[in-house]
Amino acid sequence: MNKLPPLNGLRSFEAAARHNSFKSAAQELNVTPAAISHQVKNLELFLGVELFERMPRGLKLTEAGRGYLPGLTAGFETLVKAGSRLKEKGVEGRLSISALASFGKVWLIPRIPRFLERYPDLSVDIFYDETSVDFRKDPFDIGIRYGLGIYPGLYSKLIMTEEVYPVCSPMLLNGPHPLTKFSDLKNFELVHDCAALTMEPSTTWGFWLAQEGVKGIEPNKGLGVSDSNALIDLLLTGYGVGIGRSSMTKEHLAAGRLVRPFAESRPSEFSHFVVTPEPSMEQPKVKAFFDWVQEEVDRDSQV
Repeated sequence: MNKLPPLNGLRSFEAAARHNSFKSAAQELNVTPAAISHQVKNLELFLGVELFERMPRGLKLTEAGRGYLPGLTAGFETLVKAGSRLKEKGVEGRLSISALASFGKVWLIPRIPRFLERYPDLSVDIFYDETSVDFRKDPFDIGIRYGLGIYPGLYSKLIMTEEVYPVCSPMLLNGPHPLTKFSDLKNFELVHDCAALTMEPSTTWGFWLAQEGVKGIEPNKGLGVSDSNALIDLLLTGYGVGIGRSSMTKEHLAAGRLVRPFAESRPSEFSHFVVTPEPSMEQPKVKAFFDWVQEEVDRDSQV
């Protein structure tokens, strides 16, 4: 059997080639740049070719290095997938999740097929609930909550922060009245989220009108709905101006179905968290869900 190249050299070369830097590769692998350089040099001696040109301002792959890298990267990806398949064994049974309807429809449901594809022996039930699940009484494995992140006795992971800002249909911008400053809201219907809590004032018109110093507009006038999805659906028809959350308006804004009439925005006081009783993290199915959620959060951050 042919002798394998030094594995540390392979890892060091692959990381350095991706980053075009010994320093960045060292940070990724948690070693020193000198160690990366040494490992790559050992690999070059083993192979009998130079893989990098050492330039004054960085690295440049040689022809041999460019030819070697794709197969090596594919090999590491195969190893990662093989390890993932081993971890997936034992992830089975039924996972019960409680989530707010607004978050479940917008974030969780479009992504959950990827989770099920990875764990074919696992079944998932998703229940929409506007109240926080009580794990002592309710038969749920996982809850998705919107709040301040203070959950005693529960293991929690931050999924998403929110930006909030006024939004409306672009139809309103082409009407008889201008909508370029907050005082122009006197000519428009205000739409409210009736479920907004006192600890999350940024989702109320009273907060925004006070922040902008607008007087003469009753902040509670207009139509209120107690479901965030219903609020967005109403705005899409061209009725009124509402306070939108970034998680629910991002795609509508990108597609031009909604617009932000004003540039002002602010972080919401609340964020989205996935939670479970601390002992439940010992269950493979629960840990698998938390790990998958982190992957989805990382995926979103790269978009």
